[in-house]
Amino acid sequence: MNSWTVDGVDQLYRQWFWFRTGSTGKEKTISQLDLETPCHQESDNYLTTKYVSYGKFTIGINYTLLGGAEGSGSSTIGEQIIVKNISGAALDFHFFQYVDFDLGGSSAGDTLELGQDASGLFNSAYQHKGASYFADEFLTPGANHGQAALASPDFTLFYSLTDNSPTTLNNFAGPISGDTSWAFQWDVTIPVNGTFNISLNKSVYVSAVPEPSVLALAGLTCALFAGARRRHCKR
Repeated sequence: MNSWTVDGVDQLYRQWFWFRTGSTGKEKTISQLDLETPCHQESDNYLTTKYVSYGKFTIGINYTLLGGAEGSGSSTIGEQIIVKNISGAALDFHFFQYVDFDLGGSSAGDTLELGQDASGLFNSAYQHKGASYFADEFLTPGANHGQAALASPDFTLFYSLTDNSPTTLNNFAGPISGDTSWAFQWDVTIPVNGTFNISLNKSVYVSAVPEPSVLALAGLTCALFAGARRRHCKR
């Protein structure tokens, strides 16, 4: 997912998911898995797909664009991730989400802070650009680890998920200002034939609303699910 247009302005640079099984080895993007169920758009605001690692696990992802009215300056995407263990043994599973908003269509000038519940699990993210653009995310269950970081110029957080080493996020919650990004990490053991569900709800709010335009379905086309596109630099 690399586009989310709200009232004519693309607010998102990149969001995608990675996983790791076991405590060693590198993370992999879910795009490296086979598609068990090709992307299916059941309605104007609902997409679903399922990835599979044969004999090990499946990952189903459902997107729902809840949105606001045209020109309202608000849009919400609900995401449901369902991981099912189809192996014959308990599955040591680590799931990662990476998010990089460019609020107002610009990478600079954002402030980000992650939230935690009473038990220390990461359960929210809040980002704003001045008094005009806001984004937040709420997650259930809370993530075991989180990390707020500057995206550019070196994309350290992003590349920690794409290198050849296992990653544990450093739990820095911010606040941090600039070209901001964040990641969450869930560490679970899924029993045989068991499932692990994650619910994510992200919203964008624009207080200085430009001319009304139709809210795009977050750039979520079936072609997008073939892989998370990477841009090599930000200006």
